[in-house]
Amino acid sequence: MSERVARAARFGVCAGVGCACFATISFFFVTSRTGWTFSELIGHLAVAFLGWFVAIFILVLVLAYTFPPPTNRIEFPGAGKVMWPLVGLLFLATVALAWLAISSQTP
Repeated sequence: MSERVARAARFGVCAGVGCACFATISFFFVTSRTGWTFSELIGHLAVAFLGWFVAIFILVLVLAYTFPPPTNRIEFPGAGKVMWPLVGLLFLATVALAWLAISSQTP
C-alpha cells in the first residue's frame, strides 16, 4: 500500500468514526419516542452506525486520494474545490428534510 493510500485511509477512518458517532447520538434522540424493543433498537443502531461509517469512509477516501493533502500538515482533502459545496448541499438537504418532517406532523 502506498503512502498516499495509507494517508487517505487514515483520513477516511477518522472522518467515518466521527460522523458515525454523531449519527449514533442523533439516532438516540430520534428513536427515543419510538416503541421499538431493545433488539430492534440495537439492530437499527448497528445499521445506522455502519452505514454512515462506510459512506463517509468511502467519500473521504476517494477525496483524499484524488486531492492529496500536504504532507507537512493535516488538512481536509479537496475542501475548497469539492467538499465545501458538497457540505453546503448536504446542509440544505438536511434543512429541507427537517422542514418537511416538521410540517407534516399533525398537532
